[in-house]
Amino acid sequence: MSGRPDSYISKAELLEKMQDERARWDELLERVGEERMGLPGVDGDWSVKDLIAHVAAYEQWTAEQIKAALTGEPAPPINDDPEHEEDWLDVNKRNARIYLLNRDVPLDEIRARGSRAHEQMVEAVEMLSEEDLAGAQEWTFGEPVWKLIPEQTYTHYRDHIPVIEEWLGKQGC
Repeated sequence: MSGRPDSYISKAELLEKMQDERARWDELLERVGEERMGLPGVDGDWSVKDLIAHVAAYEQWTAEQIKAALTGEPAPPINDDPEHEEDWLDVNKRNARIYLLNRDVPLDEIRARGSRAHEQMVEAVEMLSEEDLAGAQEWTFGEPVWKLIPEQTYTHYRDHIPVIEEWLGKQGC
């Protein structure tokens, strides 16, 4: 993912950027409209609904990892069949699994998951101290936590917003 910051970002800055970019994301989704959210072809075969599910999966996973690291409780397991456990280690296979697991889920449920995942992510970041943000965790693969939060939240939105905007332009919107 692109957009990894080069210098430390405080908790307040992270939260502000997360909220600002989420507002931009939500405004774009309103422009798309419910009637177009399931149309394929936005990003390859993916629809806007698929992109919402994709972003939500990453936010939820990250929020769960943060909360587990802070509480010492294990993070919830990924609910997928054992045959596909290894797929979660490769980003392209992971994204394909997220798509397959969510493609038949109704739009209203996907949108609710997206909102809930964002709220969980904000709550998780609010739980972090500045010291926690500066430190690395096992789940961050040696990187400070503050470097990974943007790519799972606001820069993840930024990665997908231009694709949706371009698609909307082709729709005449």
